[in-house]
Amino acid sequence: MVDIYKSDPLVHPLISARLGAELIGTGEWMLAHASEFKEPLLLMQGTGDRLVSPPATAEFASKVAGETLFKTYDGWYHELHNEPDKEQVIKVMVDWILEHSK
Repeated sequence: MVDIYKSDPLVHPLISARLGAELIGTGEWMLAHASEFKEPLLLMQGTGDRLVSPPATAEFASKVAGETLFKTYDGWYHELHNEPDKEQVIKVMVDWILEHSK
């Protein structure tokens, strides 16, 4: 998977300054307004994620008003669906969707 990712011409390590500023601002807004989120929410993140802060996600999950399942995967990275044991991620997602679509 790593070789496929590295050879993908659409994958690169750059974002614009504007996108970076918008992402940071949006993240701060989300943390400030997390208690307003009342819908059921599934959050999944690898503890090795270097793009989205695992502590910030945990903080967001703890502030959400609605039912929240926050599942972490120790040492996994940003794209959980590309990890070697991705089947367990997909199972959690499918089970959660089936439970909340009743």
